[in-house]
Amino acid sequence: MRKLMVLSLLYIALYAQAGQPGGDSLILKPVFQNLIGEAYSDLSFTHKGIHFRDEFLPGKIWFSNGDSLNELSLRYNSFEDQLIWLSKKHGQVLLDRHNITHFQLNNGDTAFLFKRLQLPEAGNGFLQVCYEGNIKLYVKRKSVPYTSYIRNSIKYYKYRQAPVYYLVVQGKVYNINRNIKNLYQLFPAKEEAIRNNIRGKHLNFKRENDFIKAIIGMEQILTE
Repeated sequence: MRKLMVLSLLYIALYAQAGQPGGDSLILKPVFQNLIGEAYSDLSFTHKGIHFRDEFLPGKIWFSNGDSLNELSLRYNSFEDQLIWLSKKHGQVLLDRHNITHFQLNNGDTAFLFKRLQLPEAGNGFLQVCYEGNIKLYVKRKSVPYTSYIRNSIKYYKYRQAPVYYLVVQGKVYNINRNIKNLYQLFPAKEEAIRNNIRGKHLNFKRENDFIKAIIGMEQILTE
């Protein structure tokens, strides 16, 4: 498992206690019903932005045996592709993802659905489902470090979200970005149809919701 890039002695001490395979962490197997995991030390105090959402959100988990658990307090670590459960009894638990097929985080009226998928371009891990129809659009939520600073002899790191998008058309996986010219390059034979499809819709590809709407609107064009 990739380790966070840390130089401070304080972090090293904390990380040694974190729920990492092969360490001395408290193994909890099983924790509750289908939940399997180990004690997790939260490093977000010194590593800002390593989670998809900073706060724990109500959510649901589906398992490979067909069972599911609802009304769980969950948080997704998008730096290390980890799902964390906040248990009233055990505290923060790093869940074993191998028996988890998908999970959902609920933020008010917005639901974020993640599936454990293995795509040729993305590897094996959790991908957020943006759309699944005749075409499929997934996003890999990734946190990447971009700056650090020292305060009171403690080193802090800041991370930013760097999503990676995967479009599946007729079984082929395309790594795409939020740039219309990228779509023209990937589908040169359909450039004119794509251009006509988005004309007049006032979509800004820098806004993720607009980007997703544009891709869904091209479903028929891309599958013809």
